[in-house]
Amino acid sequence: MSSPPKPNFVDCDEESVTVSFIPPTPISANSNYEVEAAPLFATEDGGSEPRWTHCVVADVKIPEITDTGAVVRATVSGLEPGATYYIRIVYVESDDGGKKRTCGRHVVIDTQAIGCTPQKKSCCSIS
Repeated sequence: MSSPPKPNFVDCDEESVTVSFIPPTPISANSNYEVEAAPLFATEDGGSEPRWTHCVVADVKIPEITDTGAVVRATVSGLEPGATYYIRIVYVESDDGGKKRTCGRHVVIDTQAIGCTPQKKSCCSIS
């Protein structure tokens, strides 16, 4: 199993982020992908880091595929407006011994701040 890819930004609004990715590994009945969004927290030394233990998870519901190359889109909802999140793809494989999780690289996205005027396009920051 190769690591899941870094997610590609698709869209966002005040409380959700949509990303896409191409699964490097076919999905079986015992495996699936998740998209995790971890909020950025301040550290005691004045820096910041993601808190994966406090993440919001979107279970990617896709049909069983037997080959790679299909683009998959997933939306993580329930995020805080104007907050910074680390977004990553996680491959989850279940067997008799439990679940094995393989995490991919992350992308940093700021959700849209709540504004006073209507906007036609999302204005999220991506790192």
